[in-house]
Amino acid sequence: MKVSYIVTTYNKKELLKQIIEERLTRLKAGDELIVMDDGSTDGTKELIKQYPAVRYGWQKNKGYRVASLRNKGIAMAKNNCIIQSDDDCLFPDGYVEMLLKHYGKDTLISGAFEREKRLGGRDPDWRTKHLGVYKKLGKNLYELVDKGFSGPVCYDKKFALMIKKYDSDFDGNWGGEDTNFGQRWNFSGGKTLYVNEIVCTHLYHTPRETYKAEQRKNWGLMERKLRDFYSDENIAVIIHTFLRDEALNRCINSVKKHIKNYRLYISDAGFMTDEKEKLYKELECQGHKIVLLFHDTNWTVGRNELVKLVEEKYIFYLDDDFVITEDTNIDLLKGQLKGKVGVAGSAIRIRGKILEYNFQVEGKPGDIKYVPSNGHVDVIANCFLAKKEVFSEDRWDKNLNVGSGHSDFFLNLKFKTDWKVVFCPECIVDHLHIGSSEYHDKRKRTGWHTKFLEKWNSGNALPRTVKSISPKKKVGVVGERTLVISERKG
Repeated sequence: MKVSYIVTTYNKKELLKQIIEERLTRLKAGDELIVMDDGSTDGTKELIKQYPAVRYGWQKNKGYRVASLRNKGIAMAKNNCIIQSDDDCLFPDGYVEMLLKHYGKDTLISGAFEREKRLGGRDPDWRTKHLGVYKKLGKNLYELVDKGFSGPVCYDKKFALMIKKYDSDFDGNWGGEDTNFGQRWNFSGGKTLYVNEIVCTHLYHTPRETYKAEQRKNWGLMERKLRDFYSDENIAVIIHTFLRDEALNRCINSVKKHIKNYRLYISDAGFMTDEKEKLYKELECQGHKIVLLFHDTNWTVGRNELVKLVEEKYIFYLDDDFVITEDTNIDLLKGQLKGKVGVAGSAIRIRGKILEYNFQVEGKPGDIKYVPSNGHVDVIANCFLAKKEVFSEDRWDKNLNVGSGHSDFFLNLKFKTDWKVVFCPECIVDHLHIGSSEYHDKRKRTGWHTKFLEKWNSGNALPRTVKSISPKKKVGVVGERTLVISERKG
C-alpha cells in the first residue's frame, strides 16, 4: 500500500528535523513525505532544502490556520492512504504498521501518543485515561464514535474529499478542527477508531501562550456545529421500556441496522440489571440519552420527558416491541411532513400479516365515534414520525397509560390543534410482542380504558378492528451503528 505522510509545522525547526529523519526511514516504494508549513520564520524552509525527497507546501502566516494547511496537504497527496501528524509526533517501530492494519476506505484510525513533560516523564494519552467512554472492539482497539480524534491519524483521501476535508471555520484559533473532522467522518457513514497497541512520542515544546483561550473559542464552535449535525441530519428515536429488556435490545439493534442518522432517547420504568446498566452506559457514551423513571411510571410520563430533551427536527416514536426492517422507509415518512401535516404513521406487520391501523374520528368530545378511514386519517398506530413542533407542550396525558394514552394523544391533536395526520402503508414496521408475567399483570387495560372514557365521555372511543393485507418480507435485526453528545438525565 502506497502512503502519503503529511506533517504540519510552524516554527519548530529542531523538532521537525527529528520527525523528517524518522519518517524518511519509513518510506517504501511509492510513498511520499509532505511537510506543510503554516508560515514559519525560523528557517524551516531552508531546513527542508536539505531533504530533496521531501515535498514542501507553504501558506502565509495569518494566525493558527491548521485546518486550511491540512486541506492543502490532502490536495497535494498523490496516494489515497494518508498518515497525518503534527511536527512533534515521533513514530516508534511498528507504529505505521499498526495504523495500516486497520486502514479502510471508510475508516479513520487515530493512534495513541504520550506527551513528554517539561521536567521529564510522560503523560498517557488522554483517551487511554477514559477508555470507558468508547466502545471496545477488541484488544487495544476502540470505536471513538463522535469523539473526533487527536494526534496521528490514518485515513483515505477520497473519503476526506467526500466530506469536504477540514472545516476552515476553525482557522484562527487552536484546536477543535480535528475533533470536528472526525465527527463529520462518522456522520457521513464512516468509522472512527482509536488504537493504542503501540504509542508514539509527543515531543516536548513550549506551549502557545494563547492556546487555552483559543481552544475555548474553538470548542464552543465545535459544539455548535455538532448540534447542527443533530438538528439538520438526525432524527430522534424515542422509546419507552418497561420489563421488556429482550424486546428493547431487539428494537435498538434494528434501529442501528436500518436507520442512518439518529439519536436514541430511552425512558425506562423497569428494573435495572447489570446487563442493562452496561448497555445504557455504552449508549450514553455514544451520545444517546437515557431517562430512568420510578418503577412502573406511566409511559405517557416517559414520552413527555423524552420529548423535552430532543434537539432534532423530527421525532420517530417507537414502542419497545417494534422492530425496524428494510421495509421501514423513514424518508417516505419525512416527505409527508409538509405544511400542517405534523405526523406520518406506518403500517404494522404482525406474524407476517400487515395491519393498516388507521381510523377517522367523527363527532366531537362527548360523542366520539371511530369509523374506517376514507382518505382522511385521525388515529394511526403506535409507530410514527412527527415534527418536533407538534410537541410544543405535553401531548400525552400523564394520568393515562396502556392503550388509552395513545388514542388520547391523537384526539388531542384533532380537537385541540390544527396539526394533521397521514398514514403511509408503504412504510412497514414489525411488531414482535414479548413480555414477562409481571409485565402483563401491570399492563391490564380495563382500568385505563375507564379513565379514558371518563375524560372523553364516549361509549365508542377505542378502536378494536384493523384491516389485514398481504404479508411481505421477514424481519432482520442484526447490525451496528452509533453516534453523538453524552448527556444523562434522570
